[in-house]
Amino acid sequence: MRRSIELDSLRGVAALIVLLYHSWATFPDAVHAVPPLRTAALFFSPAFLLRDTPLHLMVSGPGCVALFFVLSGFVLSISLSKFQKGSYGRYITRRFCRIYLPFAAAVLISAIAYGFVLPHPVPEAVASYWFSHDQWSEKPTWGLILQHLLMVGTPRANTLDPPMWSLVAEMRVSLVFPLLYLLISRYRVMGMAAVMLAYFAASGVMTAIGEGEPKSFVASLCFTIEYLPLFALGILLYETRDTLRSIYDRVPAAVRWAVLLPCVLLLGVPHVGPETTLTMGTKLFWLISVGAGSAAAMLIALHSRAASRILCLKPLQWLGHISYSLYLFHMLVLMAMVHLFRESLPLTTILACVIPLSLLAAGLSYLLIERPAMTLGYWLTRRPVAKAARDWQQVGTGETVGVSQ
Repeated sequence: MRRSIELDSLRGVAALIVLLYHSWATFPDAVHAVPPLRTAALFFSPAFLLRDTPLHLMVSGPGCVALFFVLSGFVLSISLSKFQKGSYGRYITRRFCRIYLPFAAAVLISAIAYGFVLPHPVPEAVASYWFSHDQWSEKPTWGLILQHLLMVGTPRANTLDPPMWSLVAEMRVSLVFPLLYLLISRYRVMGMAAVMLAYFAASGVMTAIGEGEPKSFVASLCFTIEYLPLFALGILLYETRDTLRSIYDRVPAAVRWAVLLPCVLLLGVPHVGPETTLTMGTKLFWLISVGAGSAAAMLIALHSRAASRILCLKPLQWLGHISYSLYLFHMLVLMAMVHLFRESLPLTTILACVIPLSLLAAGLSYLLIERPAMTLGYWLTRRPVAKAARDWQQVGTGETVGVSQ
C-alpha cells in the first residue's frame, strides 16, 4: 500500500486547525464567555458558536493532535509492513532525523527569537491568561534549553514551543513502535488488550498523584502512555484496511455519511483529555471520542471519491507537505507577533496576519530545515547499490528485509 496523498493533506488540514485553535485561545478570556441563555446575543456569540455547535471542529486542536497520533500509527505501519526483518537502527535514524532535528531547530530558533522580542506579561484585556502565563513564560537559560532538547516533557520544558508536548510523545512512542506494531499485527486481540492495560495503569497513576499535566519526568512517561492507544488504533486501522474497505463499499452511501460525519464531529468534543482532567472515566470518554473521530476522518479520506478530489488539490497537497513545520513554528509566529504589535495593532488584526505568516514560516522551514533533515536520514541509512538490488530482488520473490520509513 502506498503512502496516501489524501492522508498527508488530511494532516495538513489538521495542522491548520491547530493554528486556528491557538489563535482562538489567544483572545482575552472575556471573549470566551458565553452570553446567558434565552438572549438573542447567544446565537451570534463566537464563544457559543465555537464551543457548542459543530463549528467547534474548526478550533478542535486537541482532537486534531489525537488525529496526528492515529495517522502516525497508520503511516508507520505502512513502512514497517514492507520490511519486517530489517535494522532497528536504520528505522530510528530516519525517525530521529524526521522528527527530532526539525524540533530541535524550532526550540533553538524560539530561544533566539525570545532574545530579540524580549516578551513581557500581556494584560488580560489584550490576551488570555493561557497566552500571558504559559507562552514564553521563562527566560531561556542554557538549562531550560537543555530540558527542551532532552524532551523532559514537563510544562516548564514546553514554554519555548508549546506544541512540543505532543512531539515528546511522538518521539517516545517511535522508539518502541516496531515492537508495538509486531505485537498488534501478530496478536491483535492480546496486543490491543496489553495497550489498554498499560493505558489504564498510567491513567490510574496520574489520577493517584493528582496530576493532569506531568510535573516530573516519570509522570511524563505515564502521560505519554495515556496516548498510546491512539497509535495502536492507527496500526489496527492499517491491519484491517481491506475489511474496512469492503464494508465501506457495501454500505449504501446515505448510511455511510449518516454514520461517518457525526463521528468526525467527535473530534470536536470539549477538551477533556489527559492534561485537563483527573477523572479516568472522562479521560476514557475523550479517548474513545477522538479515536472514533480520527478513524471516521481517515476512512472518508481514503475511500470517498469526493473527499479524495478535494484532498488531492494542489494547495492541500502543499499544506500536507508543510504540516509538520506548520505545527512546529506557528506558535513562534503567534507569540512574536502578539508581543511585538500588541500596543500598536488590535489583536484581531494581529491574528489575521499570523495565519499567512505561519504558512510562510512553515514553507521556509520545510525547504531549509525539514527536507534537508529527511535527506540526511536517507543518506545516513543508504545502502550499497548492489545490496539494495539484492534486497529488492528478495522482496520480489516474497522475502522481506530492512525497515523503511
